[in-house]
Amino acid sequence: MNYTTFKNLQLEEYLYEDLPSEADINAAEAILKVSFPFTYRQLLLVGAGWSPMNLRVRLKSGYQPGFRCFNHVFLDSDAGHKVNVSELEAWGYGDRLLQFADNGGGVRYCLDYRFKPDDPPVVLVFPSEEDGSEDAVTKIADHFDDFLAKYTVPLNKA
Repeated sequence: MNYTTFKNLQLEEYLYEDLPSEADINAAEAILKVSFPFTYRQLLLVGAGWSPMNLRVRLKSGYQPGFRCFNHVFLDSDAGHKVNVSELEAWGYGDRLLQFADNGGGVRYCLDYRFKPDDPPVVLVFPSEEDGSEDAVTKIADHFDDFLAKYTVPLNKA
């Protein structure tokens, strides 16, 4: 297994895709019509397609949704696990919720560009019987840096 560390986050290779270049990230931003948060861009360079071993999301309810990997940015690839807006757009949320990860069971981790396009909060989107329901969207962090700070645990506690 290959491992790397980013801001106290221990990452393990998951998708075995090449890591993106700045040009790849710029191309994804242009296609998606968003600007990724700085820290997220930096993470993509070392951890796109990699799984965090010490990221533990726990909601106030006690629910722990799990986290598979940080999606890659190769949007012209046929491979799964790429950043996208298409699934959530089909669910009635428009094209401003950018899925950057999932839990493997239907929960999507997203940057929510709908209200703060310059510094999007991180939200979870749960599968819902009612397309576009705001009840299915839960804010878990004010921005991407906050997301990493809140949910990264020391390796000896992971």
